[in-house]
Amino acid sequence: MMSYIDDFREYWHSRTRSGHRDDSDLFYRRKAAEHAAILTDDDRTAGAVDLGTGAGELLKHLLELVNVEVAIDFSDNMLTEARHRLGEARVELRNADAFTYLAEARHAVWIASASLNQYLGAGDHRKLLEIFQQNRSARSIYYFDTIDPIRYVLWRHGILGRYRLSHHRSSWAKRLAKIALGSFRMLANAVRCTGAPSDVRIGQSGFAFHPNFWLQLSKANGLNCELTSSRYYEYRYHVVIQKRCPIGLFAPDA
Repeated sequence: MMSYIDDFREYWHSRTRSGHRDDSDLFYRRKAAEHAAILTDDDRTAGAVDLGTGAGELLKHLLELVNVEVAIDFSDNMLTEARHRLGEARVELRNADAFTYLAEARHAVWIASASLNQYLGAGDHRKLLEIFQQNRSARSIYYFDTIDPIRYVLWRHGILGRYRLSHHRSSWAKRLAKIALGSFRMLANAVRCTGAPSDVRIGQSGFAFHPNFWLQLSKANGLNCELTSSRYYEYRYHVVIQKRCPIGLFAPDA
């Protein structure tokens, strides 16, 4: 058994929710629609595996749009919740190690929604890409909602914030001071990260990755890589890695 995610096992074994910013059914339905729109037509109908499915909140809606055959996770608590939530849905749920499972998998499409892409370090992603290349059935990896370390810092310090109701606004002086402090911290972080490893540990949230990490890793392995921003998170982006790239990968904004 690989130990790639051992630092986070205890945390997730004790949880029964996936922990997105909005836990409503409507949010997950919209997220599923966003993810499905990024998949190519062929990849939506080909057999897919959902890596780190969690409690199945997103998978419940993704199953209506994408042919997900198997969903894996290492947390029994999460899988129990997922089984209850999915009911009679035709998808196999497994407690499995991703490295071991993917080496023998026969799915054309691999999907990770803020799971492996967030809880694996750079070295493990290189190993995973080796498995992807050696697997004759696999053709696409979709890493949804990857954290960008610079944008994450901007968001944490209020520079990339969500809209607020007008009566909740703070005074201009406080807002300007917060922006100035956040800008200083952001610049300091950017300087600190220059020349640093591509993965930036952000506590229990796992790792953030500079977008260039995926581009360089894919190029070095002769693979295509495309990136697009997340619609529902200011500091996240989606990564698509493919052995062959069809024309018109991303659907236009609605």
